[in-house]
Amino acid sequence: MSYLEKSDPETFQDYLKDASNFSGKAEKVFLPQTENDIVSILKKASAERKPVTVTGSRTGLTGGAIPRKGWIISLERLQAIGKIKLLGSAAQPSAGEAEIVVESGTLLNDLHNVVEKAGWLYAPDPTERNAALGGTIATNASGARYYKYGSTRHYVKALRVVLADGNILEIKRGSLCSRKDGRFSIPLGGKSLEGSLPTYTMPKVKNAAGYFVAPEMDIIDLIIGSEGTLGVITQATLRLIHPPEKLVAGIAFFENEEAAWSLVVQLAPFLDEQNPFLDVRALEYFDEPSLNFLRPKYSNIPKKEKVAIWYELETSSKREAEILEAWASELQKSSALGESWFGETAKEQTLFREFRHALPVAVNEKVTQNGFRKVATDFAVPLQALPNMMKSYSGLSEKHKIPYVVFGHIGNGHLHWNLLPENKSDFEVSWEIVKEAAGEAIEFGGTVSAEHGIGKVKIPFLRMLYGDKGLSEMAGLKKVFDPTGLLGRGTMFPEDLLPPL
Repeated sequence: MSYLEKSDPETFQDYLKDASNFSGKAEKVFLPQTENDIVSILKKASAERKPVTVTGSRTGLTGGAIPRKGWIISLERLQAIGKIKLLGSAAQPSAGEAEIVVESGTLLNDLHNVVEKAGWLYAPDPTERNAALGGTIATNASGARYYKYGSTRHYVKALRVVLADGNILEIKRGSLCSRKDGRFSIPLGGKSLEGSLPTYTMPKVKNAAGYFVAPEMDIIDLIIGSEGTLGVITQATLRLIHPPEKLVAGIAFFENEEAAWSLVVQLAPFLDEQNPFLDVRALEYFDEPSLNFLRPKYSNIPKKEKVAIWYELETSSKREAEILEAWASELQKSSALGESWFGETAKEQTLFREFRHALPVAVNEKVTQNGFRKVATDFAVPLQALPNMMKSYSGLSEKHKIPYVVFGHIGNGHLHWNLLPENKSDFEVSWEIVKEAAGEAIEFGGTVSAEHGIGKVKIPFLRMLYGDKGLSEMAGLKKVFDPTGLLGRGTMFPEDLLPPL
């Protein structure tokens, strides 16, 4: 046996709270070092009917990695990173892609360092670089580069997953798909897992709410985004791509929200590659309260400007002048040239990225200081509905006199509304108005979670999105993989839909 076991609560308090201040309880914490350790622990849990919650670095914001009871399996010791394998031809290896095998407890920062040092790019880029890879796969995380590159699922080629009974599922992209009727069959050690996908239709926006479903879908996509409820991800094979030849970045400041929004509208056609030479990979928004939040640290923020957009733009030596001229034209159209920051050097780009990341860090510090659980949205809506969604956020906050900031992935209709209640009454009101906003997002054709998942905190919102039938179908799907309902109990749907312990 190579795993460690902690049974004294005094030794594992750090495992009972995530980055949102969501807290829980557990009887034991197990720290496996190998996949076989995980098999042993899960077989023991099945024999003793103990619910098991999987955790990594606990950077999540929805309570998915925090148990209310039972055991914790922490994957922090599974951090092996394999060698990069080139997939191009022998004559032209640089013409193709590459892949790398990585254990699920590996921190994103360590993965990026290895990959970038070798001259490759792992495109998913969640804000929290200390997140564990397994957690980002379990929630289908994305981040700022989603604007161009999409979410984590687009870069996962294969997974190894330990099921609740200790069986190991190895699944490769393209090897197994559901049928037209939504049924699927997964061969597993002389038997097969037979089940049906939920019948709900997912919102046509950036989405990480509930189990992924699509006609004749790749079954690996069912595991990605399943939030630790179907199995324990131990290893992933990831797709790597070539980084851009050059990168420029900047922060454009605007006198009002409408001017910033006009830039987003102008750039929307570029996502459809009507003008492929203007290659924007990140577009992030800061509202006026967000800038005010940052001013103590960044005294050089222009005083008259009220909102900002941070961007990253990929270029090449051959077309750099043409690309930058086109970009300047887009900024000028939206009145954002006078007080803009612009940088071409790696140092300048790092400073701008730090500016972007400083806000959520400051918000989380404020939440901890206030002593309440984080109250924030992860909603995404179609672009045409985003101005109304933004007005709803500010209107509800101001009506109830609760401090707030709005920031995030504006190019994908996905902004984070963070409320900052300072007393218990305002905390309770905050969740009520977030629920009201969730209803509006759904009416607009949006989702209640675009990148952070549902966890335990947002189950009521998922019920609003998919209804009782959708949650019941999800619970039925879980029983195919985990018949006794031990894994991730209380995450994504209520416990009363699972077998009693």
